[in-house]
Amino acid sequence: MGNSVRSANQCTGAKHTSIVSDLKLARSFQDEVELVHSLMGVERMGLARFERIQANQNAFATSHGRLAHFLGRVNGQRRHLFVKGIHGESVSCARKKPTRIPPGPLPRPRILSVLTRPGSAPIPIATDVSALRDLLVQLVAIPSVSRQEGPLAEFVQTRLQNIAGMLVQRVGDNVVARFPRLDGRDRILLCGHLDTVPSAAGNDTPRVEGNRVYGVGASDLKAGLAVFLELLARVDFQSCTVDPWFVFYAREEIGYSESGLLEVVDAFPGLRDSSFAVCVEPTANAVEIGCVGTLHAEVTVRGKAAHSARPWLGDNAIHRCLPLLEKVAQFPVREYAPEDDKELVFREVLSATKIHGGVAGNVIPDEVRVFLNFRFAPDRTSDDAVGLIRAFVSDFGDVDFLDLAPAGAIALDNRHCQRLIALAPGYRAKQAWTDVGRFREWGVPAVSCGPGLPEMAHQAGEYANLSDLVTGYQQLHRFLLGDSR
Repeated sequence: MGNSVRSANQCTGAKHTSIVSDLKLARSFQDEVELVHSLMGVERMGLARFERIQANQNAFATSHGRLAHFLGRVNGQRRHLFVKGIHGESVSCARKKPTRIPPGPLPRPRILSVLTRPGSAPIPIATDVSALRDLLVQLVAIPSVSRQEGPLAEFVQTRLQNIAGMLVQRVGDNVVARFPRLDGRDRILLCGHLDTVPSAAGNDTPRVEGNRVYGVGASDLKAGLAVFLELLARVDFQSCTVDPWFVFYAREEIGYSESGLLEVVDAFPGLRDSSFAVCVEPTANAVEIGCVGTLHAEVTVRGKAAHSARPWLGDNAIHRCLPLLEKVAQFPVREYAPEDDKELVFREVLSATKIHGGVAGNVIPDEVRVFLNFRFAPDRTSDDAVGLIRAFVSDFGDVDFLDLAPAGAIALDNRHCQRLIALAPGYRAKQAWTDVGRFREWGVPAVSCGPGLPEMAHQAGEYANLSDLVTGYQQLHRFLLGDSR
């Protein structure tokens, strides 16, 4: 992924140089703030130290009343919470309007556990990093290549079926978990696919190295599934301000028409009336807006067979397809950005991805098939995309459309999207396809946001960072409880 995160938090804290061994009654507001900031810089420290810091955070969360009371009192006198900056200076941690930077390398999000705004205090969240680690290892250890998700669906269903107040329903190899008592509140869909691409050599067995869990699907997207399972086990859902439906579904990594989401919506038609959806795709916890659509086409270029010793008696289909390939290579990249955010840029691109042709070394080929993939922007409909490609290749041969998935709508004006962005490291355009496009067809505003690393998806050395799972857990926990800091 080459997209850049728009920072939603202008404040960065310094890495604490010491660990608070136990939580005592702080003598000042600054003492408690510094305890919070001992959580920063997780990715630069070993797992053992991270777990010690995590224990301090859990202790802090269970005794946050005094800090919350103090924040309420202090906020009557000052509007910002000040902490020590990178060089020791005071830095304001007040929320500011998100800034936008041109696309470039993907920045790693920072962990900042406590922010405040006038008259309120954020919700402290206790997080068990060892539970998230163990869950992710268990999930990675269960193979779940597309169309083989049954064992993982069984694991998810078994783990959830005894949670008080939760209704767990199995639909094929999909699992839906919800809390009927929350009916009537805004329904939020939290969706994660169970399947992975086939494993690479040596990456089918999970292993833990420091802050990383390695294995196929670790980032795409079993890290998100681990966060879901931990949320379902620990969140007090009676305190939720929304009605969350957790959807674990099959067959996302293959054809658009095979997705398990179709089975889920057939079983629960009311999901089309949901207020918002989050696809827990790997985004390093940034919110990815919309998505480009994707079209796969096969162009058949025809010639005439002949013996390769007498090529003038035939018409070489490989040679005939060269002008098509040259035209594809020169396809102009088109950029699109919505009127209200000109730096949220989507790029339309066309690529040749496969070529099949020829039958023998001494035969002039009479047919070549060129496979094209077109990624189109959210302002273009699926029918528009088909018409463009049909016209583009009309001079070269016959075209068959193999798969077509719509671009995702831009949901920036949805209030739940705005709340999630306020909690996230930032937001950017989604320069790939996700089920955000499918939700557009159903009229449900949706985004992608999950703890996996986008650059690790489908990689032989795929891994996820435990620190990102912690951040993702806290982010979604606060989102469900109505916090927006």
